[in-house]
Amino acid sequence: NTDAVTFDVGAQNYTGTITGEATVSDTLSLDTGADVSDSAITNVDALTLASGASVRMTAQQNQNFTGAIIAPGIGINGETITINGNGGVTTLAHIENYSIEDDSTNVRAVTIIQTNTNVTATSNTDAVTFDVGTQTYTGTITGDSTVNDTLILDNGADVSGGAIVHVDALTLASGASVRMTAQQNQNFTGAVTADGTGINGETITITGDGTVTTLANVENYIIEDDSTDIRTVMINSANTHVTANSVTDAVTFYLGALTFTGTIIGEATVDDALNLLSLGTGADVSGGVIENVEALTLSSGASVHLSAAQNQGFTGMITAPGTGAGGETVLITGDGAVTTLAEIENYIIGDES
Repeated sequence: NTDAVTFDVGAQNYTGTITGEATVSDTLSLDTGADVSDSAITNVDALTLASGASVRMTAQQNQNFTGAIIAPGIGINGETITINGNGGVTTLAHIENYSIEDDSTNVRAVTIIQTNTNVTATSNTDAVTFDVGTQTYTGTITGDSTVNDTLILDNGADVSGGAIVHVDALTLASGASVRMTAQQNQNFTGAVTADGTGINGETITITGDGTVTTLANVENYIIEDDSTDIRTVMINSANTHVTANSVTDAVTFYLGALTFTGTIIGEATVDDALNLLSLGTGADVSGGVIENVEALTLSSGASVHLSAAQNQGFTGMITAPGTGAGGETVLITGDGAVTTLAEIENYIIGDES
């Protein structure tokens, strides 16, 4: 019970039993091609892989390696573990690549503990959750496109330098603030779980170029620079708060027909265009906050609600293509003077307190 034993299986497809002694750390050594998934490995908590080795083991065997992990290959010469059998998988330090096979329960949880680990789930029946935690993740996560897979992020996580493929559901820890690219955000077309509300809601910071459609249940968006200097933000929830902080981007905020109670903050150095009604008449932003948005676009014939102060804030270009009986209407609520805007045929002025 005092010897630290190394069991060297080489490149074998090993089906026997290896039993270490629980009081001292023992080591399993594997070369490329080794497969121990049909064997029993007990009381062996350290693992050594030959540089660049590709090996296969069960999920439970992987979980039992709680000691030192030696895997000297890096980058494209890194090591690969293929996981067989049921159970959760926590990636091991120094292992660059994981290939996750089928779990007969059709559910698999993968916890990724290293920023550059690449994980591919190959089962076309498993719903896999990939938990990145709070990391600044730069690896690649590949789900299977036939079943909804989920990315889990905790407060501080940044996946904008990583690649997320075939993962369409997103879970954010309550109150989490995370960072991702515009394209990554657009790819989350499945269930979005973000339990925080109000001041305890979640925040997504967007980097990189492209249109951004806000996700359900995410209260706050911070929009960074688009290198084209043009950005479109589609707002889908009435209480979403969006801040665009690029000093060079002209941002268009589309609200459709929402009764909007959130906040939109543009950047004061470039005209931002608020399109109230891209989907149909009835938009009402009088209960929301609109700051540093100077231009206004209404769909043809739209009837919309603004506060008096919001109306006065539109000092830039006004686009309202309807004319005559088909013209646009602005209904004014709240206190303050009202200056009618160009191209708007009709104003209805509500009560001033």
